[in-house]
Amino acid sequence: MWNSMLKNRRLLRILYLLFLVYQVMVLSFFISSYSIWNTTAYLECLTLITFSLIIDIGVIYSLHRLSDRLQKEQEYHNLNEQRNQTYQYYQTIQRHMQEMRLKKHDYVNFIHTIHALLPPNELTGPVQNLFTETIDELNRHTRAIYCENDIVNAVLSIKKETTGSHDIKTEFVVQVPKDIPIDSAELCSLFSNLLDNGIEANLQLEPQNRSISCRAQTQPGFLIIKTENPYDSIKTSQGKLRTTKTKHREDHGLGLLLIENIAARYHGSVEITTKDHVFQVVVILEL
Repeated sequence: MWNSMLKNRRLLRILYLLFLVYQVMVLSFFISSYSIWNTTAYLECLTLITFSLIIDIGVIYSLHRLSDRLQKEQEYHNLNEQRNQTYQYYQTIQRHMQEMRLKKHDYVNFIHTIHALLPPNELTGPVQNLFTETIDELNRHTRAIYCENDIVNAVLSIKKETTGSHDIKTEFVVQVPKDIPIDSAELCSLFSNLLDNGIEANLQLEPQNRSISCRAQTQPGFLIIKTENPYDSIKTSQGKLRTTKTKHREDHGLGLLLIENIAARYHGSVEITTKDHVFQVVVILEL
């Protein structure tokens, strides 16, 4: 997106320059056509200059409008592409999780069957301990169920693995029903972008200072999501809080922009606050 914006600006500058050169050439030709300067000639020249200025203003305004439209179309395309890629990714994760649960269930049944088929005299201490430890290990690696909604649960499960690998203290208190009148891709995008933003901010801190929390619940007619995380620095855009990222310049604020767009489609709101180096985002969607 950043490269596209730079190309648009260069194109605008070239068009401005070419148009000005063209107008100077026309004006020079017009002035040189007068052999005698009188009141009529001055009036005609002044009229031409005034008309040229009006055209200049109109062309510059039109080119700026065109540039803004192209930029917004590019941003919209990038937002949709990121949202769809995120959703497809978590659909794959969800299928994988379901397959793993089924396999785990089968493995436990196999172990119990083998245990039942072995003669009692062979179930000595070490063998019995091996069966018990194997079943406990399988149960320990079962993914947590954070809420009834499969998409949200998949997102939280993956993000929990990410926070765990980076020593980020994590708290998820989420109550999202299985059936909710929000597009699955947008629901996925909401939680993943909120948590990604918090994870990015935590990675700038020392491990002992890292933490993130996500709370969500439905109230009559609304879905309310709140995330909190510490931060080291904040990026702003046009006076608004945009992101806590320091890398990937072209992606600054893209996640928050996605969240704001989704909230707007559901007649909701996004409130971002910072206090005592804690970055808080509250999203409210109308159901």
